[in-house]
Amino acid sequence: MIEIIIGRAGTGKSFACLQAIKKILTDSPLQTEIIYILPDYQTYRAEQDLSKLTGGYFNTRMESIQRFARQILEEVGGATLPRISELGRRMLLKKILLHRDKKEDLKYFHRAARQRGFAESLADQIKELRSYSIEPEDLRLFSEMMLPENPELADKISDLALLTEDFRNEIAGKQNDNEDLLKKAALLAEKSESLKRTEIFIDGFIFFNPQQRKFLKQLMKFAKNIHIVLPMEPELNHTENTRPAGLFNRSFRTFETLKDLASEVGAEFKITRLDKSKRFLNDDLKIIERRLYEFSGRESAKKTSGGLKIVEAVNRRVEVEAVARDILRLHREKNFKLNEIGVLFRNEKYQNLFKPIFEMHRIPFFLDLKRPAIHHPLSELIRSALENLHGRKNEPIFRCLRTGFFSVNQEEIDMLENYVIEFGLHGEKIWRQNEPWAWHRRDID
Repeated sequence: MIEIIIGRAGTGKSFACLQAIKKILTDSPLQTEIIYILPDYQTYRAEQDLSKLTGGYFNTRMESIQRFARQILEEVGGATLPRISELGRRMLLKKILLHRDKKEDLKYFHRAARQRGFAESLADQIKELRSYSIEPEDLRLFSEMMLPENPELADKISDLALLTEDFRNEIAGKQNDNEDLLKKAALLAEKSESLKRTEIFIDGFIFFNPQQRKFLKQLMKFAKNIHIVLPMEPELNHTENTRPAGLFNRSFRTFETLKDLASEVGAEFKITRLDKSKRFLNDDLKIIERRLYEFSGRESAKKTSGGLKIVEAVNRRVEVEAVARDILRLHREKNFKLNEIGVLFRNEKYQNLFKPIFEMHRIPFFLDLKRPAIHHPLSELIRSALENLHGRKNEPIFRCLRTGFFSVNQEEIDMLENYVIEFGLHGEKIWRQNEPWAWHRRDID
């Protein structure tokens, strides 16, 4: 049986999954295995929520799609090859790029081949192509079609086909990536005995790429039951579902795809609609959730419940300071815990303001942003120290000192740098001399 649980935000879709898991654990904890498939970043939170709801559980796993596919392969014997990591993928592509650039095989990417960061962009592109089952032969065919109209685009696609084929040949028989795991798991799923007694819950997705859809189709054939959560308007023919620019159109298209897959495998298809908001207890927030993207010109409510406050500030800094003061007010006067308060911002320019202002107000915080490792102090220390092995140069020396791993403060480093600049000090001999530096200004009478 394939169950699709649909509803708008805050209607309790995820909680319905947790309740269903609790019921299975109560009724038949030993006869049924439970797999809760989520994006990687949501698994820990789901484990916490289920633990709070049940007081403890077993025979239940929170997995990403890739990890679940690998477990199937480990059971049936198809996971003998090691998985290539993201870093390994980039290093391998860098090697391929340098090899092809040296042989002058690249028509479009010959300038970018040696640029920093290009291997990372190429890795993402190849990963997406493989997830959509687009092979080098398909790219070459498209390149030939585009050659008369757009030769530059044709060269770009031709280079992409060449690099994708090289990557495929390099890892063939040696390593697997996530796309290979899904492909193999889909082929071998029928051999899995544990899958036949598994209840699967899938949450946190609005779209499945072709590789994932093939894997899901096999799960529909052999799993005991599958429950999939999709954020949608409960009324299927609602314009927010069917309109191409509708808020839930992508989820609705995924719903139609899943319905077709269930029909192809002959599985029972069930729809569970949740239409009552449980998350938003405030009327203002309920209205915003339903009408934020509506432009119908409806008359706004004259009375509000005080759940929404709009503050206008002269600049971003004043805005962030107002947020910090309001957080302190809620904490001190309303007894809110700091971990119950969140700040959302869309513009990344705010991140440089939150850190100094929150530290000034002594507000503990966690900034949920991905930072490139190249700018991490430890990375900078290693890089600048290695540069100094090839000769003492002022710029890497001061970069090394400013990483914070030395017992000197910023003011002392600034004074040293000013001294070096003022007297034009540079070179291996100057930095290695044993005698103290004694340069000073000469007074002119």
